Amino acid sequence: MKGVPKPSSKYRAKDNNVILSVEANHIINAYINSHSAVLYLLKFKEINGYTYMGLVNAQFYDMEGFDGYFFRNNHIVAVFNSSDSNSLIGNGLVRDRIKGIKQAPLYLDWLINKPICYCMEKNGRMRKVRKPSILYEVFIR
Repeated sequence: MKGVPKPSSKYRAKDNNVILSVEANHIINAYINSHSAVLYLLKFKEINGYTYMGLVNAQFYDMEGFDGYFFRNNHIVAVFNSSDSNSLIGNGLVRDRIKGIKQAPLYLDWLINKPICYCMEKNGRMRKVRKPSILYEVFIR
């Protein structure tokens, strides 16, 4: 993104903690490194037997569906609906309840910050999803 400062090499996301998929880790790290923020929301949703993983940078989050968080090179990644993650979440998720904003209007962040969404195929590969109805399902519902 033009005009957005990139994280210094000290804070560039490069770890592979908590998330068990190499491809999902690459997606998360690339997103963090191209979107300057401190907080990122990682949401999972199972729709019609497929697991969807959505990621967006945010200023706040709602506690509904919040399962915990982890640090990725000094960035906070809040995880939602991990039970729908199809075993992508490993050990290391901090399950402490940190305060969120009840019924925070996430759709405002969604309109300002461009979310990404991926579908986990049956063979384990991640496919980028551009369909607005799926983005809505993963981030709003």
